[in-house]
Amino acid sequence: RISPSACMAAIIDGAPPTDRIDITLQKNGAVLKKLLEAAPEDGAATGEKSQPVEGDMVSVNYTGRIAKNRAIFDSTTDIEFSRGHGPLHFPAGQGKVVQGFDVAVLSMNIGETASFWIREDYGYGPQGCPGQGSAPDIEPETDLEFEITLVSIGEIADNLSKAAEREAEDRERLRLLRAEREEAQAKAAADAQEKADKKAEQDKKAAEDAAAAKAGGGELSAKDVKKMNPKTLKAELKSRGLSIEGNKKILTERLLAAI
Repeated sequence: RISPSACMAAIIDGAPPTDRIDITLQKNGAVLKKLLEAAPEDGAATGEKSQPVEGDMVSVNYTGRIAKNRAIFDSTTDIEFSRGHGPLHFPAGQGKVVQGFDVAVLSMNIGETASFWIREDYGYGPQGCPGQGSAPDIEPETDLEFEITLVSIGEIADNLSKAAEREAEDRERLRLLRAEREEAQAKAAADAQEKADKKAEQDKKAAEDAAAAKAGGGELSAKDVKKMNPKTLKAELKSRGLSIEGNKKILTERLLAAI
């Protein structure tokens, strides 16, 4: 296996490398390839399709770099990046990726790993592409470098794509369930707080009513006593030197008897 760093060494300040093969049909130098690891020989012996054609569903792993400084802007194998959760699945040659990436993948065999230099007009062109998360922006007219491994073609890739879609759906379902649970918890907490605030207000009013009755020099009425909560009942009983043991009914009866 050829070291990717050795392969990259030929690129200086984004200039086209000289140690690669032009794989474009027009031989215009827009996509240059260097093989890093050949496809296993036993793959061809099975008689199964080993190289994709336009329209085939393919699965690839890749790392994309800005050619002039080798800064990574995307990867299927690094979780720092948006696609860092497994292979990318797409129909080859259908314009679902930048043109140079399509050209690169259509030149590969299953299990092969290769490095591709892609000229800016076969990449993101004059519009460039904003970076996602911590990834750098791809400025307009920027040449790119991709290291790509072709994982599978056809039915296998299609199955992998469906599995990835199901996984994404499962993640979205879990996210929605988590959001619903958090919303329910927040509502329950708000309801509990509202109930506690209401009870505190009732307690405060009952205490104020009891204090007002005392300040007026009069005895508590039976109506005042029946409106008291346990805390206020106990305070009143205690001020009269009476027992504060028992439930609300007992406390109420005891204070009624005292007045």
